[in-house]
Amino acid sequence: MAEKKERNKMYTSPKGIAAYPWLTKSDTKFKQAGEFSIRLKVPAEEASGLVKLIDEAREANFAAVKADNPKKNIKKADPPYKPELDDEGNETGNILFTFKQGAVIKTKDGETIKVTIKIFDAKGRPIVGKIVSAGSTVKVAFQLNPFYTAQIGAGIGLRLKAVQVLDLIEPQGGSAESYGFGEEDGYEFDGEDVAFDGQAPPAGTPSNGDF
Repeated sequence: MAEKKERNKMYTSPKGIAAYPWLTKSDTKFKQAGEFSIRLKVPAEEASGLVKLIDEAREANFAAVKADNPKKNIKKADPPYKPELDDEGNETGNILFTFKQGAVIKTKDGETIKVTIKIFDAKGRPIVGKIVSAGSTVKVAFQLNPFYTAQIGAGIGLRLKAVQVLDLIEPQGGSAESYGFGEEDGYEFDGEDVAFDGQAPPAGTPSNGDF
């Protein structure tokens, strides 16, 4: 019972910079059912408490797995964090934490539940219709997920539950500025130059909707 309570206990990360966030849409590259995830970049000094929490849980799970399998050679799985490296392979002074959550959960009764990741603003209000992009400042709500497989070993995962956005960076792709265009004198699109099929109307076509 105590282990179950520990699994379900909710933790909150320090604030950090989001990297590779998959929060509103799941990533299906490695899992057909999809997976939500986010990496969080935190300065090492501010990350020390979270690193300690993970390391202690990781050691406890490793000891428990060894006790349950005394004749097996149990290895430790990699922790869900690592130092951030620059392009030359040097440490930047930041720690990258990885949080994950499967997009689909199957219960013991065989029921399939689709998961959504809750996203809140700095005041704790739900965010709808916004995409959180890399570079956003966020905090992550998570649960510790002890696991063991013969191939990977005994370890701890960080189960993604929710995200609080303190500074939102939205996708920039597609804007004129993102391609290096500024304002120039000349043609201005007024929204009436596109026909129903998305093509420009032929010359001489009335622009008032009469046919």
